Amino acid sequence: MAKEIGPQIRERRLELNMTQDMLAKELNVSRSAVSNWEIILWRNKEMELRKYQSSDCKEVTELFYNTVHIINAKDYTKEQLDVWATGEVDLEKWNQSLQEPYSIVAVDNEIIVGFGDVDKDGYLDRLFVHADYQGKGIATAICKQLEQAVEGKITTHASITAKPFFEKRGYKVMKKQEVERQGIFLTNFVMEKDR
Repeated sequence: MAKEIGPQIRERRLELNMTQDMLAKELNVSRSAVSNWEIILWRNKEMELRKYQSSDCKEVTELFYNTVHIINAKDYTKEQLDVWATGEVDLEKWNQSLQEPYSIVAVDNEIIVGFGDVDKDGYLDRLFVHADYQGKGIATAICKQLEQAVEGKITTHASITAKPFFEKRGYKVMKKQEVERQGIFLTNFVMEKDR
């Protein structure tokens, strides 16, 4: 039933020539509530979460580079972004680093729109969503599946940008730290979630 509601809301809103903002104001709800209602179908029908495959590596590294340089640009300088995601990728090393832990990708219409990984000890290393697919529940879906793959405490080193997302999921900041890359320091947060 929920699958059918989202498209009906969107279809009716468009028939009335209303934006999501207009409908939200009319219903006295947030625009994100309207957006979430409308993407229920997208979440249930089109997106697929599956295990990472070696053939995904190039697309995953491109997603990583673009997401860092677009989404994280609000919290980090260009100099910091350039050492975080250099654009010089060793596909063999990346592939190996995604083969060892439990790694998954989110796929929408044959496009990888997100990825993440967690090791057997509960270290959630990477969680990135395509810049054009932010705010659609992809990170939540990936994170939920990663969390379910391990037992006990989950730890991550969250960027300034990702910190609010993890806090909403019940992660607590253990400490703020400065990580050095090529002589440049980047702030991140060691965060943990007890389960």
